[in-house]
Amino acid sequence: ELIKKYHIIGLTETKTDDTDNIQLPDYVTYMKNRQKLTNIRSGGIFLAKKNDIAIHVKIINTDGKYVLCFKLENEKLVLNSTEDE
Repeated sequence: ELIKKYHIIGLTETKTDDTDNIQLPDYVTYMKNRQKLTNIRSGGIFLAKKNDIAIHVKIINTDGKYVLCFKLENEKLVLNSTEDE
């Protein structure tokens, strides 16, 4: 339930490689792994965006191995908090 409070989730040091596949219900996910396949787990970046805003969050392709960039593309996009204030 905690994860569902967020529209965009970013994680670093996921220790994933190309054999891993992380999926979350109601989210579109992206992974940038440090290694294609390795016995020693290190690095890794994970981004999840909720389905209802997915078309407004664009991944920016870079040559950087250790960077995952994205852009919010709708000026009218408002991300309301789901927490009780």
